[in-house]
Amino acid sequence: MANISAPPEPDPAQVTGNSPMGQITVLHEDLTLDLRGLARGKPVRVTAVYTLQCPVAVNGLELIFVANNLSGNTYRVELDGRIIAGRLREFDTIPTAWLPPDSIGGPDGKIPFGYTHEGLVDFRMDSIAAGTHTLRVAYEAKAGEWFEEDDLVVTRTFAYILKPSTGWKGFKSLQTHLKVPDGWAFTSNVAFTGGESGEYRGDWAALPAHHLSVALRKSATVAHLGAVFVLIVAGIVWYALGALAARWMIKVARYRIRRNDSRILQMINDIFISFPHAVCFYVTCFLYFESLIFLLDGQLRPGGMSGMGYTVFFFPLVWIVALGLTIAADYRLTQRVKKDLVSVPGCG
Repeated sequence: MANISAPPEPDPAQVTGNSPMGQITVLHEDLTLDLRGLARGKPVRVTAVYTLQCPVAVNGLELIFVANNLSGNTYRVELDGRIIAGRLREFDTIPTAWLPPDSIGGPDGKIPFGYTHEGLVDFRMDSIAAGTHTLRVAYEAKAGEWFEEDDLVVTRTFAYILKPSTGWKGFKSLQTHLKVPDGWAFTSNVAFTGGESGEYRGDWAALPAHHLSVALRKSATVAHLGAVFVLIVAGIVWYALGALAARWMIKVARYRIRRNDSRILQMINDIFISFPHAVCFYVTCFLYFESLIFLLDGQLRPGGMSGMGYTVFFFPLVWIVALGLTIAADYRLTQRVKKDLVSVPGCG
């Protein structure tokens, strides 16, 4: 129970039955899972505080804390505020109760869950006096990542083993504090209450499940709205540029008609005018995707915008389309200029 076990026997990898931990009762476990750092690319911070009741003095207690996906050697074990030296252990075989699930529930269904076994923290307490004690284990762990091809953001996953062992004499209660980045949505295999400022709480009189799993991700709604706003602003600027271009094309058409020059002047003018419009198309696309990247703040799935750089090779095609539209607009404006000149006495 409570994520701590005695070391397993080499074969058949079952928890030893004569461990002194069988004399100890876990009165309460206060578990804090702080996932707020995921918004900044930081690991998950896990803190488990156990209130232990020892009816008699216990000597030579060796325990294994299961911390899957441990991030480096960033762990700390304390008994009544005193640091206890620990080390990472490797076993040829380990009990199945220590293993996280192969998949966990996500916002859109099951998510394969990958994990490492480097987080088996072995620590030994030479002597524990009779009475009530506080055992504190804190560590940092790497969260998993999952995304589908159509996903815009990455889903982060984390699992914490609740009961790798039944070796304790008893387990009374568990209180869990779950902290997620503000504005992130999450799913879990156990129920939490609260939610103010991204903090949730769960209280159980017994361990609610074999493990506690969380899948969470940043909402893409704000990013989409922000990107649409960028498109609107770019559209207004683009419209203003088009209005200025139209006024210039009217002046060129009037100048050419009055001088009775060849239409080649307007064709050259259309080529020059279409170029900045083609550039504006790319600038608008660039601003749209850059605003998504900025607003998602590092949560864009890998490769989410890959291939956008290749669109530059389509610039000649975009310019041809812009030129065609410019010529069409110039033709209509020229017809209007002709009508205006005919209606003015002495012109035509």
